[in-house]
Amino acid sequence: MKPVVRKKMLQIGKAWAEFANIPNEAITDIILVGGNANYNYTAYSDVDVHIVVDRNKLPDCPEIIDDYFQDKKQLWSLTHNIKIYGHDVELYAQDKDIKTPKDQGAYSLMKDKWIVKPK
Repeated sequence: MKPVVRKKMLQIGKAWAEFANIPNEAITDIILVGGNANYNYTAYSDVDVHIVVDRNKLPDCPEIIDDYFQDKKQLWSLTHNIKIYGHDVELYAQDKDIKTPKDQGAYSLMKDKWIVKPK
C-alpha cells in the first residue's frame, strides 16, 4: 500500500471516530475491507474503512449502539464528501469480535499489514 494512501485513510478513520465520539481506548484497529481489500474492485467501488471497536470500552448501551453507529455513518456521508483517487470513502464501526471471512481480505491500516490476505 502506498504510504500516502495509508496515512490518509488513517486520518479519515480517526476523524470519523472522533465524529462518532468513539474513545481512543476503545479503538483496536482501523482496517481496509471490501472490494479494495479483496482485489475485486471496479471503477464504481468505494473504499471501506472500518474502525474496529472493543465494545467493552464503550458506554453500556448495547441495545442502541449499532443504530447509533449507523446514524453516525449516514450523517457523516451527508455532511462530508471524502474521496481517495476519486472513490468515495465509506466508514463504519465494527465490533472487534467480528472476524473477516477467510476468503475476503482485510488490511490493518494501523499495523500496515494484512490481517487476512484475499484469495
